[in-house]
Amino acid sequence: MKALKITGFVILKLAVITLYVFVVMQLWNWLMPMIFGITTLTFLQTLGVLLLCKLLFLGSGWRYRRGYGPPRHMKHRWKSGFREKWQEKMCNRQTDSNEQ
Repeated sequence: MKALKITGFVILKLAVITLYVFVVMQLWNWLMPMIFGITTLTFLQTLGVLLLCKLLFLGSGWRYRRGYGPPRHMKHRWKSGFREKWQEKMCNRQTDSNEQ
């Protein structure tokens, strides 16, 4: 049963990727030749362009961190009340500049 779920997930993921590449290819081939005079792309060329864009703009993905909040190396500072101390320091700095 678990192998069937994994196989289904892999097939679904490949179908979504294929649909995404196909949509990008159709948009490229519809717009780019008319607007910029660029040649049309095949499916594999479109997949290559998308992979190149991912590598150039998002990185390799090996060290990608999801989620919000402070980075891992800053969490100990945030837990130790660093945020409150920083806000207090900024408030004191503003009041000092107002008095001068």
